[in-house]
Amino acid sequence: MSKRSILVVDDDQSVRSYLSDFLSSCGYTVESAESGDQAVARLGAGYVPSLIVLDIVMPGINGIEVLENVKRINSTIPVIILSAGGQTKTVV
Repeated sequence: MSKRSILVVDDDQSVRSYLSDFLSSCGYTVESAESGDQAVARLGAGYVPSLIVLDIVMPGINGIEVLENVKRINSTIPVIILSAGGQTKTVV
């Protein structure tokens, strides 16, 4: 079975580490980006992960802006939005 690549994008180091460790233990190849800017740069350089796990609230380019870029660069990449915000307004 070939490993699939997941890009974890979150400005919180502990969240990136936790997700990377967990997903790696499940057999995935995991790369991480600490900002939306880093994620967009990697995607623009041709990196095509099987999945992106994306935080919404980040300094610089936020998660929604990253998502817009992902859909422009390669609309076939699935994205899971991850947020610590529990308010309905934030989620919507």
